[in-house]
Amino acid sequence: MFEDEARLEEERKWIAACRTGNRKAFAKIYHRFAGEIFASIILPRVGNRAVAEDLLLETFRTVWEQLHTYNDRGKSIFFWIARIAANKTYDQLRVDRRFRRWATDVTAMWSSGHAALEQTDADLGAMDLLQRKELSAQVRETLQQLSPRYREAIRLRFLECKSRQDCAHDLAISLGTFDVLLLRALRSFRDLWVVRNQPTE
Repeated sequence: MFEDEARLEEERKWIAACRTGNRKAFAKIYHRFAGEIFASIILPRVGNRAVAEDLLLETFRTVWEQLHTYNDRGKSIFFWIARIAANKTYDQLRVDRRFRRWATDVTAMWSSGHAALEQTDADLGAMDLLQRKELSAQVRETLQQLSPRYREAIRLRFLECKSRQDCAHDLAISLGTFDVLLLRALRSFRDLWVVRNQPTE
């Protein structure tokens, strides 16, 4: 399929045009190979369609940026693109493993912190009440630094305690897309929280 000489010659013309900045030629490369790259390399490995679509875009962004380094060596550019896609997929899987570990911790921290904020004043001593008010203010201020979409994802899931399915429905997105959105929102919250609470020297 990818070794036909006529197809290879056509690819070479597209590649040469791309190197002059011709995006129409690049679109032809994309339309010829994106479906196969997505279906056979990216999606089977990550399992999440929304994440796979992001990786496909990242793959072809890299292809466009690095095309000047490509040498076909008598083979289709498909194999070069496939290697880029595989590398990005493996990188994502490594990140996901680390991300799931700390996302669990952040979720637990958020849930326990929110539960503490829900305690009534009668349940708390003066010092605990002061600490709760300070924590509440810090959480609100950190949330305000997030993008509106990230803030809404956290609000629906943790403040309104809605199911993931209901959150996705309210945001008019798929469940997989919501999961990705929430993880990114938690990551952003975590990063802001860490910076905010770094000890000053």
